[in-house]
Amino acid sequence: IQFITNEYEANYVADYILNTIKKDAFIDDGNQGLRKAEFKDFALLMRSPGSRINTFVEVFKSRG
Repeated sequence: IQFITNEYEANYVADYILNTIKKDAFIDDGNQGLRKAEFKDFALLMRSPGSRINTFVEVFKSRG
């Protein structure tokens, strides 16, 4: 996916995470079986984030 701006990309990722949690998606917890997805289940991997990371931080903060 090619994003127009860093802010658009950050909002896309934030929307994805929030929608996944709101939909009551389940995560296989290994030994414990299935459980509802939580914020701690997501990680943001970026190649050479540089100043882009600041945009993600601000967007994520604005979402709570």
